[in-house]
Amino acid sequence: MRRVFVIVTAFLALGSLAGAQAQDDAEPGLYRVTTMRAAPGLWKDLRVLIEGQGEAGKTERRRRTPTYRIRHAQGAQWDFMLIQPMDSMENYFSRKVQEREAPFRSALVAHVDFSEDWIVEGPPHEVFAKAYPDAGVFLVEMFRARAGKIGTLEDSRHRENEVLGEIGRPQNFVFTGVMGADWDVMTIGLYPSWEAYGAQSSELTPEQQDEIARKHGYDGMADLAPSLRALLTSHSDTLATAMP
Repeated sequence: MRRVFVIVTAFLALGSLAGAQAQDDAEPGLYRVTTMRAAPGLWKDLRVLIEGQGEAGKTERRRRTPTYRIRHAQGAQWDFMLIQPMDSMENYFSRKVQEREAPFRSALVAHVDFSEDWIVEGPPHEVFAKAYPDAGVFLVEMFRARAGKIGTLEDSRHRENEVLGEIGRPQNFVFTGVMGADWDVMTIGLYPSWEAYGAQSSELTPEQQDEIARKHGYDGMADLAPSLRALLTSHSDTLATAMP
């Protein structure tokens, strides 16, 4: 059975929800994230539909903001991910906005076998908008936290970012679930190319890197991965590429 676009109903039932902790001491942005797998024989049609929205992230004259979009390369079983900026829950789920969204969202439903939808808080809209156009490769990591560990998991993603920044490696955008699909936290790393993704390194010695990791609460660099796994019931890693 398809799991598709149930968020409007859920929102009307639950009302407005409290937001997650702000990212990097800045006002977080609100986004609708949709992952989908095309029905057999409809992958190309779905791609054309997604790419035909208009320039990603740029609000149109009729006030609709076309989604940011990325295309699966390897990893999880979705084909496309859409990331749509939202100004607020109340406005996005208003009758006026939903009527504006309906043609595109209904067309998506007709092309997919499976979809997950969730609302997340992430980087400020202007920050993500600035980074997205220069990205050619995306590393998407989605996490389900152990009971009572969502806040700890979110904090660990920010702490790891601090470590990465100090050792000279790219940091990731952090998104925290508000409602919808049962993922709790997602990180997205943006890279200009496959070469840039594969060339991640640090000019610091292993000893220097371990010292930085310990400063942020880890028992050295080798502790980053097991510390993360200790907080999870499951996770999904996906490499994806940019779409027009």
